[in-house]
Amino acid sequence: MQGSYNAKDFGAVGDGIADDTLAIRSAVHVLFNSGFGVLEIPPGNYRILEPIIIRPRSHVTRTILILGYGAWLFYESVGICFDINNIHGVEIRDIIIKGLGFRGGRESSLLRLRSPETGGGNLYRWKLQDLIFTNVSGHGINIEGNTFEGVIDNCRMTAMTSNVSGYGLYIHATVPGKISSIDIYNCNTRGFRHGLYSDPASDLDVFGGTYLQAQMEGVYVNIQGGSLTGVHVENNWRSVSQQSFGGAGVRAIGWGSVTSLRSSPESNQKYGLHIYANSHPFTVIGHGFSGAGGTYLATDGSVNSSIVTIGVKASEITHLSENPVVTSY
Repeated sequence: MQGSYNAKDFGAVGDGIADDTLAIRSAVHVLFNSGFGVLEIPPGNYRILEPIIIRPRSHVTRTILILGYGAWLFYESVGICFDINNIHGVEIRDIIIKGLGFRGGRESSLLRLRSPETGGGNLYRWKLQDLIFTNVSGHGINIEGNTFEGVIDNCRMTAMTSNVSGYGLYIHATVPGKISSIDIYNCNTRGFRHGLYSDPASDLDVFGGTYLQAQMEGVYVNIQGGSLTGVHVENNWRSVSQQSFGGAGVRAIGWGSVTSLRSSPESNQKYGLHIYANSHPFTVIGHGFSGAGGTYLATDGSVNSSIVTIGVKASEITHLSENPVVTSY
């Protein structure tokens, strides 16, 4: 059927022994060059010895779907394993990647979506679903630049024990507003410097998920109008006890809302949630546990900032500065 491809037809073996780099790369390039379609990567272990780089030169405006349930890419090189990089500044939308597993060891990132912040190109209406990342030495998922209207759903990331600088989910732009409208559902990370790191992002909404055993905060977000709902952080600040340094399970900067956060009381941290509010209000709804010996919520902020708390007791709040104005209900 036109627009339907199978990696095996391009010579992929998937036995964990053969070098499948060229076959997978060729299949992906044909898919993107066609402008639409479905690529199936059947169950198996595919050795990838060089980066797979996708740099479309023309607009991609019809759905591209990569299905890989049961398929693992064993990446044995440095750099980025699977890199969709819009360096030519075209319009790329409706990219969906589902079911693939990635195993790293020396990479800087296993999967990256990037569109430059200048030049007019963009990458939007994309979805990453049911992806698994193991033995990650750098970042699991890396979202950069002018990249928006995306969904990351039910993805799992586990870092190598020695990985103390990478992020499970890394969402980054240098100019505020370039990354926006990203929804993250029920993702789980274990290890990393931070499980989820975002700086800055507009309308980043995180629903559920568990972020465990990070070297520092399980979740560190700089958001502009976003939200965290039902997020669970546990056993973070693994590198050293941070009681005297005010470590928190979640640190949120900017404005938005945090609802029903659960921060494990056995975590090696002082606060469950540390808010730094900017010029717009930040809202904290519901109760969660703190770290060892600290309070649930620590508040800080710029001049004229404000935080509204609902269902958080005064005894569970530590004010780190005179700003912001905190109103509790």
